Amino acid sequence: MSADSDQNFEWTIDARANGMRIDQWLDAELADLSRSHLRRLIDEGHVLRNDRQPKPHQKLQAGDH
Repeated sequence: MSADSDQNFEWTIDARANGMRIDQWLDAELADLSRSHLRRLIDEGHVLRNDRQPKPHQKLQAGDH
């Protein structure tokens, strides 16, 4: 994970997260945010998976960013 001053984060998904739903994975990584807040971030386009807006239920694959 890396972060810049605007609180942008970037991860590269490893094999341990392969097959996890993106909303569940974010919930585990950003435990200080509520699931409803994370869902809103996804729905509003603040979360990208491989430079595209994902659906919350989409499953991650190793190598995704």
